Amino acid sequence: NKSFSFETLMVMDYQIIKAVSYITSQWNGGSTTELFIYPMTSKYATRNFNFRLSTATVNIEESTFTSLPGITRTLMVLDGEMTLAHKGHHTAKLGRFDSDNFKGDWNTFSKGKCSDFNLMTMGNTQGIVESLHVNKEKQVDFSFSDNIQHLVIYVYSGQIKIENETIETGDLVVFENPTKSIEFISVEKCDLIISKVF
Repeated sequence: NKSFSFETLMVMDYQIIKAVSYITSQWNGGSTTELFIYPMTSKYATRNFNFRLSTATVNIEESTFTSLPGITRTLMVLDGEMTLAHKGHHTAKLGRFDSDNFKGDWNTFSKGKCSDFNLMTMGNTQGIVESLHVNKEKQVDFSFSDNIQHLVIYVYSGQIKIENETIETGDLVVFENPTKSIEFISVEKCDLIISKVF
């Protein structure tokens, strides 16, 4: 793959969403923060989205997940540990940056306190979540397959620079119909969560 030029980047459709714009709500075991939903006019409550990204804190030792028929979920632990037991399916013990993929209508039970990152998809939309760890002052040429509709970078810790734009801890950068490669520079050591949506 050829390296990503700034000229290419400038014609690519992308947006930066600052952490201060997120909406956090409480649930009986902690809090959840919606980072991004697509289409942006859709609502989680009405289940009319293609995909949704969120983070959550789990402050109780045990909880039962809300049933979400028609939704596929990927959950990645950001801090702490969690065991997910899906009745009749599988059990996954997750440490930091481990993830599990499951159907929203499964009978899912969790054990352990943690913070996590969630991708939900509906309909024909599919997605994967990966973590990327970058040392300070590294230039990264991030390549991927060409069938991605959205590529979303969540800066869990650290700071990166794309063109002259700085994306700080907690911020999100969303690429729509990206080309096959993205170039960025780590201003400091970073933990990035990469969501690829097809």
